[in-house]
Amino acid sequence: FFRRCIHVLVAMAGIPVKPPSWASSSGLKRKAEALDEVALRKAQALREAQKAKEKAVALKRAAEQKAGQLRDLRAHGSHGSHGSHGHGLSHSQSHGSLRHSTSQASLASGEHRSSRSGELVCRKCRQKYDPRYKSEFKDGYCLKCRKRAKEKAIAMQKEKEKLAEKKANAAREVRGRMAAAAPKRPAQEPRPAFHRNQSALICRMCQQSSNLRRIPDLKDGTFLCPPCRLREMDPFNAMRENEKGLLKLMLLQPPTVPEDTCGEATIRIKLNMPNLAKWRKAGEEIDVRMLNLDSCDTQQSWPHSLTMWANGTQAFQVEAPKEGHKRRDAPQRISACLKSDMVNQLKISMRDGFTLQRFGIAIVRVKPQSVLEMRKAVRLVSAEEGRKLVREVLWNSKLLSLSEEVEADGSDRCRLTCPLTHQRIHTPVRGEKCAHLQCFDLKAYLEINRGIAAFNKRWTCPVCAIPAKPQDMFVDMYMLNVLKKTEDDDDEICFDAEGEWTVTAKVPPPPTPDTDMEAAEEHEDTTPEVLVVPGLDDE
Repeated sequence: FFRRCIHVLVAMAGIPVKPPSWASSSGLKRKAEALDEVALRKAQALREAQKAKEKAVALKRAAEQKAGQLRDLRAHGSHGSHGSHGHGLSHSQSHGSLRHSTSQASLASGEHRSSRSGELVCRKCRQKYDPRYKSEFKDGYCLKCRKRAKEKAIAMQKEKEKLAEKKANAAREVRGRMAAAAPKRPAQEPRPAFHRNQSALICRMCQQSSNLRRIPDLKDGTFLCPPCRLREMDPFNAMRENEKGLLKLMLLQPPTVPEDTCGEATIRIKLNMPNLAKWRKAGEEIDVRMLNLDSCDTQQSWPHSLTMWANGTQAFQVEAPKEGHKRRDAPQRISACLKSDMVNQLKISMRDGFTLQRFGIAIVRVKPQSVLEMRKAVRLVSAEEGRKLVREVLWNSKLLSLSEEVEADGSDRCRLTCPLTHQRIHTPVRGEKCAHLQCFDLKAYLEINRGIAAFNKRWTCPVCAIPAKPQDMFVDMYMLNVLKKTEDDDDEICFDAEGEWTVTAKVPPPPTPDTDMEAAEEHEDTTPEVLVVPGLDDE
């Protein structure tokens, strides 16, 4: 920068200045050419020095090789002369054999030559051999050493096989002792096992196909898939709609469990629920449900025994049923054992006397329902439709009564009191599959089922014992109108073929008291009893 400033000032002053030779382009070019020539000379000198060095090394090797050949000739010449005279060989033949041995020695001089005489030395035993036995050498080892190494390898392999066989026999003996000490399991019921592609069934509710390895028992000819069965299992704890309620479903079949799994299995599940705290505030819970894949019912079914751990803590345990007793299976709640700020590690250990491949386990998100909410969920049937259903029930009853061997469930009479509470019905309901006209009270039916401890004994019609869950029932508005039009003391009505009704029975009046009862009531002391406590003042 300063140099440029000086040049500007000199130019402004008008002083002539001759630029240096190196500042011109021609000067730079000449300088570059000179540097190139110096570099070429240096490179050529290095190449010549390298060639000279290589030539000196080659000459040295050649000299050493010639000196070795001369020493070999002298050594073999002294022995060859005696051998040739002893066997009657000519001088030229002896020299020819010497030249041949020398050539062999020179060929073998590159490998396994321990001395300048050309002898071969084994790497293992260090024994010296004549170059004529070069064919017996391989990788620097003689024939004897190679045989010994091969025999040693075979012996080691046999020893390993014997050790492995000994361990297998010991393990087989241990398994035999354990099997002999274990209690005998009941004979397994043979079940049909099919390939996954051979058992595609269509669900009656969701109309989706399900591929199962075991065909279930279709009692009424209809099939329910496992998700729909889990959704209909517990109406008091309804699952969320669609896929939000089914958090995890595992059918204990390959590839979830190995193909040879029979009586025992342990599975691990990873469950991430970041919205768990939000679900708890909304009153929702997390339940574990299990079902039997060999049937299409909606009952809870645990294996012989089961234990579940959540994040290293035992969540619940299903113990084996006592001898002579039947266990009451019910879904289990694990909300308190789960966390929202981490991936929940679940471990489930199961044991069954038959096979675990007939079970399916699910983790579901449920919302507890009150009796009022469940009452609102039951569908209503209009009065016209209810009257039509009455005529259908009466017609079917007549058809079935024509056969002497069949007893019809239907009847043309209906009581106005609930068979559960023996009081007048307020909200008349009955099941869609029921073949009778008798109704029962909805509120009483829901409250009684909530109090039943046996989970799988819930939701049966009190008249015909057919499964009747809230979604399978309806409120009969025609019967409700009948209840409004009848008197409080009317107890029974009768329907005709057109659905018209008439009162046929009334509630019997209470019994009148006889003379003895009246006399007892007159002499009865109605004064209240006074509890006297000693030690207190009469105030």
